[in-house]
Amino acid sequence: MRALLIATILIFMSSFLNASSSQRIKWIRSEYNKIERGVNQGVYRVKSKEFVYEGGVMGADAKIYIDRDGRVRKYMIEEGTDDSVESAEYYYDKSGRMFFSFLHYGTVGGLHRDIRSYYDRYGNLIERRVDSNADWDIKKYYRIRNPLKHFRNFKRED
Repeated sequence: MRALLIATILIFMSSFLNASSSQRIKWIRSEYNKIERGVNQGVYRVKSKEFVYEGGVMGADAKIYIDRDGRVRKYMIEEGTDDSVESAEYYYDKSGRMFFSFLHYGTVGGLHRDIRSYYDRYGNLIERRVDSNADWDIKKYYRIRNPLKHFRNFKRED
């Protein structure tokens, strides 16, 4: 009887936690869509940096999107050659906390790795989803907690 009660409690808690997780991811997707609409409509102030390396063979870009209240809402880094690209996009709520990152690695030959990471309001990972047909090591950060500082110091080695 006691085992049945414990099993019932565990099942209930598991379904509660899963529902809570899916609600948080639903909010993250909604906030992501709002930010992307703002990017597409040009409502953010955009700062960018660009570097070219090795005689123009490699390049790196960083863009930071700042709302009218001076808050970073999106930070994007891209690095690539003529046959491959690595990009990282980081999204921040109005409190300045990162809630989502999307990392992409790809080649013109079709190899890729996409990593989506969802974070709660305390910075804890809720879920990480990986779509990949390649076994590459991850070079970029999953998180950039201070995008303004990172942008100021941006260079290829990041």
